[in-house]
Amino acid sequence: MAARSVAVTFTNTTGEILGKNFEALMHGVWTNGIEPPQTVVPGETVSWESESDGVATGTEGRVQYRVGDGGPIIEMHWSNPFVGANTFNEVCIAGKALLRSGGDGENARVSWVLENSQWHTTTFRPSLHGFHFNNSWPEGTTLKHLDLGVVSLPIGDATNGLCGGMVYAAMDYFLSNQLAPAQTVAPAGEGVPLFDYFVSRLFDSFDLPDLPLSLLKLMNPAYPDTDQGIFEPIGLMSGRSAIMVRDSWPRVKDWIDQGFPRPICLVKTKSLNPADLGKNHQVLVWGYHVSGTGVTFALYDPNFHDHDALMMTFDTSRTDVPVAVGVTNPGQGTISCFLPTAYAAQTPP
Repeated sequence: MAARSVAVTFTNTTGEILGKNFEALMHGVWTNGIEPPQTVVPGETVSWESESDGVATGTEGRVQYRVGDGGPIIEMHWSNPFVGANTFNEVCIAGKALLRSGGDGENARVSWVLENSQWHTTTFRPSLHGFHFNNSWPEGTTLKHLDLGVVSLPIGDATNGLCGGMVYAAMDYFLSNQLAPAQTVAPAGEGVPLFDYFVSRLFDSFDLPDLPLSLLKLMNPAYPDTDQGIFEPIGLMSGRSAIMVRDSWPRVKDWIDQGFPRPICLVKTKSLNPADLGKNHQVLVWGYHVSGTGVTFALYDPNFHDHDALMMTFDTSRTDVPVAVGVTNPGQGTISCFLPTAYAAQTPP
């Protein structure tokens, strides 16, 4: 077996014939001499593989297909280097989606599916499974008290919001096949079961110390926005763009494809001050839509209750430039990065 290889499976679910426009191997050879086929007819699944052909080498290639007779071009690119992370990229056209899955390991297997653009959603809906009140509490609302015997010590302040707790709790109700509680007023504070559950799940969402440490890294103004950091080619550090496009987006897609919404954290500030961690925000992705290289997420944002039309958009075509993230919810501000959080289900009250 070769030191590095990439086995590609490609499915054409559109109603158009695809004709090969270009192929190239920058590194390696075609396994068993089998190259990408000249045409891929509607409904057909084809495969090919490339592998390294020397000592301490990897494999890299790309293939282009025209959609229809003389039509626009789509492209798939793969790279499995001997040192560093595997990378995959695609170029697609508006109205079509080129969806990728897999790609890990020294002998990687990756699948692409070309389809007409469509929404991929779970059955979660914010107006049904989200809470019917906003993530807002009066100033001075204590998260919890620590009983020290002779004194009760207040910990935290809900004024900054309980977004992570509300997102995790909404997921818990959804996975328990329950709608969110019908109440339209936020629970008053400590001692109210739903409020206490929000607080408990808020701390769970922090996945201490992992999420705060990741956020402190990504908040650092010196951290690269793009994948052009000197350590990125050997897989030691990816910039914010590469994290969103190459890591976070595929992980969100994988959950949605399996029918599960995915909690994510939005990095909304660049700062060296740990006190600014609270300026970041957690939301829930319950669907996605791809057209060309543009991706749209359907969101549950606990700051906007009963809102089924909140969306977030970004482009996956390049990671050597900052990836702009757009949102439809008012007042969200600038988002410099996003990353999935470490959700694990619990039984809600």
